[in-house]
Amino acid sequence: MTKRKSDIVIVGAGIAGCILALALHPHYHVVVIDKQAQAQEKVGECLPPTASRVLRKLHLSHLLQSSEHTTSHGMVSFWGSDYPTIVDNVKNPDGLGWHLHRQHFEQQLRDELARRGISLLSSAKVAGITKADMDWQVQVTSQKSQSELTTQLLIDATGRSCHIARQLGAKLVLSDKQMALWLTAPVATSKQLAVISDETHGWWYSAPSAAYLSQNTGMQTRVFSWQAPAEIIKRSGIADVDGFLTRARQVKGFSTLVDLVNRQGARLHPMVSANSARLERCAADGWFAVGDAGMSFDPLSSQGMLHAMNSSMQLAEILVAHGLRSTLATELYQSQMDRVWARYLEHRQYFYHGTTLA
Repeated sequence: MTKRKSDIVIVGAGIAGCILALALHPHYHVVVIDKQAQAQEKVGECLPPTASRVLRKLHLSHLLQSSEHTTSHGMVSFWGSDYPTIVDNVKNPDGLGWHLHRQHFEQQLRDELARRGISLLSSAKVAGITKADMDWQVQVTSQKSQSELTTQLLIDATGRSCHIARQLGAKLVLSDKQMALWLTAPVATSKQLAVISDETHGWWYSAPSAAYLSQNTGMQTRVFSWQAPAEIIKRSGIADVDGFLTRARQVKGFSTLVDLVNRQGARLHPMVSANSARLERCAADGWFAVGDAGMSFDPLSSQGMLHAMNSSMQLAEILVAHGLRSTLATELYQSQMDRVWARYLEHRQYFYHGTTLA
């Protein structure tokens, strides 16, 4: 068994884990562990313009220049109205947003870890965690080797599963049971605007997809998703593309898009979690949780990836300012996350007022 020491071990090489590692690398020795050999396919989402601030600070702006990502011009909203409201990014001081190819972006971040000399143990799993005096002993296994990492600080960046924090005794609190059923399809349009619309039992969303580019230059691949309580989606009986699009065509603002869909190229994907949840505590003695591991948001907020970046940057700044063993660092980060959650719940209640999701 190989034994190594590191100041910080981050479990999870998604957006939160990679951003945190890149931010901490100039100050501490960091090791990142991830069970996957490379970034995996995920449901994409819009990255809001303000995310450019984090990327500039970490000298990562060039990643968005990849042809795999497309700009987001804004959104057409039918929320609470039969008439559209356009919310565009043209006058946003941070510029346009992006429709990310999520898998490609996360692989770009992994590659950036390697370029900057940050150790990434991929295809590796955490087999055990024990506390020895002030340090953590982390047992790591892969197909080829076993190792033990001794570290001062352990970071959970495992996403919604919050696997490490729960293993250390943290409790996950679910706020709702919302799920998302989604479909990707070629659409005969070139508009770069997302569309959103509410209904009594949930809401619908469509946006250009950078991850599923159409080979036909006259077509644009888009994501269509329906967010609602799991029992509502199951009760609908939707089992194929036609069933999904028939339902979507009845939604305010969606009939034109649905009529432009090439159904032969459409693909219905399995339901995924789209609920709001948080750990009772995002930080405790010797460990922190960032991104979705600490709290996961409803996709309506469009804050998932941005929160992953911001929470990681906030934690990095606290650790650099106060050190790895500071109780003040734990208190400050927890206080910041409590404020983030409170603001999120206020906004969620405002938008869902009058629906079954409130």
